[in-house]
Amino acid sequence: MFGDYPVQNARFSDAEAGAARLYTPDFKALDTADMTRESVIRLSSPTDPCQPARSVAKVRIHGTGESVRGLDLLDEKENLIKSVEYEYVQRGGESALRRQKVLLPESRLTVGFQKGGIEVTMGGEKRTYTELPCIHHKGLRQCLVEYQPTQIGAHSIPLPAKASVQDVPTKGTLRCVHMSDFKPTTLNKEEIRRTAERFSHFNSEMLACRAMATKHWLKDPDTYPEADTHALKQLQAHFENGGAVSGTTGEQLRRLNMLLQLDWMLADTGRLADHYDQYLKLLESHDMDQMVLVGGQRVIETTVLWGYLATADALLSKWVKHAVSVCDDASVCQFAFDELRRGDFWSVANLMKTLVERRQSGSSLSCEAHALRCIALWRLYQCLAQPEKLKREFDVMQTGWVSRSTNVDALLSAFEESLMIARRSFTLISQPTPIEKVLMAELDKLNESSGTKSLDDSGP
Repeated sequence: MFGDYPVQNARFSDAEAGAARLYTPDFKALDTADMTRESVIRLSSPTDPCQPARSVAKVRIHGTGESVRGLDLLDEKENLIKSVEYEYVQRGGESALRRQKVLLPESRLTVGFQKGGIEVTMGGEKRTYTELPCIHHKGLRQCLVEYQPTQIGAHSIPLPAKASVQDVPTKGTLRCVHMSDFKPTTLNKEEIRRTAERFSHFNSEMLACRAMATKHWLKDPDTYPEADTHALKQLQAHFENGGAVSGTTGEQLRRLNMLLQLDWMLADTGRLADHYDQYLKLLESHDMDQMVLVGGQRVIETTVLWGYLATADALLSKWVKHAVSVCDDASVCQFAFDELRRGDFWSVANLMKTLVERRQSGSSLSCEAHALRCIALWRLYQCLAQPEKLKREFDVMQTGWVSRSTNVDALLSAFEESLMIARRSFTLISQPTPIEKVLMAELDKLNESSGTKSLDDSGP
């Protein structure tokens, strides 16, 4: 799916999950812990040879007298692997789990290259490095799991309804999952495994679509062999006839993902717009606001890379209105802040323009939006003024895209107006937040770089 979990956060996930897993015998040891005080329990090593080697050697328990308030999973040297905090709510005179907070600390790892390494020359001497140190979960990660009472037969059981992973320093959401429609099952362990495989594995049509994408990605559709074009149209018809509302949310998103890829490869911009509209509506209907922002923009970005610039204009107009209407202001501004670092300036400029037009002026977030738009406009002005310095393919394509609807002089004029509004807005803030201070400092730099008149000289 578009906007999926960054690979740098998932590359060690399987190994980590296995190494930090607690097994049924472990809970028997936990049952003996004194819940009136903090205690440390040593865990036994797994006896099943199929189980992965575990990193957890001890568990520090924080009790409240009757229930567990938190767990710290420790290695042999009592270094923290992860901490889990539990929150409860009273229902029917009993404590029920309401929220679980899991903190994943930074960890130092050594990573290597599959083949060879990197060669570095220092003082005329060449050295080859096959391994490098890195920091995993840089800045910490926090996972929040929200529980809701769910009726299963005659019992009301707290089950996870939402899980989100956040980057602690920025508080940005890296991934969010909603879970609903729990149903009892009579499947045994092996049947559940096979069902999960059917859900996660690609069928023959999906594999054919991926093979075509590998073969023809970002190539001129007019150069395809006739047989491939026919095959792509057949695949498009297959996925369109797959039903717009059938299957789980994940299956529907996967189907739309395939259709969007086929639309790009066939240069079918009409169906591309229709499928994009379905994609945004599906995300909105399941409260997947972060995916509306990230996933919606990535579709536009890919459309630009394919060179369908008129269609990208239409998708951008639809996306900014949709994003501002369904997402909260803080998420929109945080997304824009992150996109500036990616070099996605035109999307940010348009998104912030729509945000300030639809929100009350003078608010703190309105000030942030003006500043973010101002920065995006200046970066775009630099791209159009000095296109020979652009190196990334997307930067070149973005510049060509922007040139369709504006020019250097218009961008500079819009930047100067936006700078004046942004700097004046910040003078109204008595106690700026850390991110506001960063934006204010950036505006001061832009004011000096651009030679724009200072706020004091700009008149009332």
